[in-house]
Amino acid sequence: MEKISGLPIKTIIIYVALAIIFIIGGAILWKGVINTNPDNSPITTPGVGDAAQNPDVVIPSVVAPAAPGSTSKRREFNIEVANGVFTPSTVVVNIGDTVHINLTSIDREYDLTIPSLGIKQTVARGQTKPLEFQVNEVGSWPYYCDLCGGAESSTKGILVVNK
Repeated sequence: MEKISGLPIKTIIIYVALAIIFIIGGAILWKGVINTNPDNSPITTPGVGDAAQNPDVVIPSVVAPAAPGSTSKRREFNIEVANGVFTPSTVVVNIGDTVHINLTSIDREYDLTIPSLGIKQTVARGQTKPLEFQVNEVGSWPYYCDLCGGAESSTKGILVVNK
């Protein structure tokens, strides 16, 4: 039986296959399966003045056409961060919407980072800074405060993009 670095080729193939399965599984969990409320029902996209489906869901302060003749909307959200917590922490939009977040820090410097979308905004204590982007893919993207310890910190939330 042939060997590479002292291991049978069959064993190496099994290890590589397992590594690929773990990587793909982790990517799926990281990117897009958290699109539900605690009772496992889908999160619908809220409008201005809607009652919160869940206290963690941000209700937009503005919903307007993104461009003349477009079905996409510009949705504006206000999120505060204090004591290591984004409040509210779940942003729900539709595919193609322009997402505008006014991020306000209450007690110290924070950031809102969505690494899979290449987004990061830092805000100093007592300041509000805008963050605007568009997502053209359905799914869920975790966000967190990189300054607070990154993805492992408790300062985190989720961006949900519906059809």
